[in-house]
Order: sequence, then structure tokens, then C-alpha cells
Amino acid sequence: MFFSQTENLGQLARLDKFVVQQMTRLKLRSVLGGQATFLRSYHEIRYFGEASRYIPNFDTYTRSEKAQTIALLTDKTLAEVEARNAEFIDEQFDKLIAREVSDLEADVLAALS
Repeated sequence: MFFSQTENLGQLARLDKFVVQQMTRLKLRSVLGGQATFLRSYHEIRYFGEASRYIPNFDTYTRSEKAQTIALLTDKTLAEVEARNAEFIDEQFDKLIAREVSDLEADVLAALS
């Protein structure tokens, strides 16, 4: 994991500033408010590890939590998602999380370049 491999807190602070700038540019800052920061994530992972509840552990999500996440990230309602079978929910959830992680990694790389 990236945070366990770095000790460059200045770089994490620059990433936090970049996120705030992008949210301000897109007029999302007032809407989203207290977003997670890279610095806080670093400290949570470094000092609390798996005991931290700050960073979601998607491996431990229940089917209900997965359905809620799918509804949040797609145009489907929670009722539509919950009506599907468990295999669909698991596959859809894995695809969505993989896409979100990929997008985040691309954004981080762009910010550091």
C-alpha cells in the first residue's frame, strides 16, 4: 500500500492541496465538505493499521453495504440493486471499486507529475 511505503509527508500535503483545489474548481468543496485527506490516511494506517475505521476495508463489506455502495455509485436505486442476486452484487461491487481505485491512482499520478 502506498501509505506504508512513504514517509514524505510534504508530498502527501501537496496531494491534499491538489484535491482541495480540484474540489474548489469543480464547485464541490461546499457540497462534500470534510473529505478524507492523504495525511490523515497516512497517520491512520501508520499508527492504527487495520484497527482504523477511517479507511474502508471493502473485503469485509456485507452484501447490504455492497448494495448501498452500488446504488451510490450508479444510477440504480437501492431497491433495484437489492433485487438482484448475490453473484451480481458481488461482481458489480468489485468492478466499481476497481474502477474507483484506478481513477484515484490516475489522479494521484497526474498530481505528482
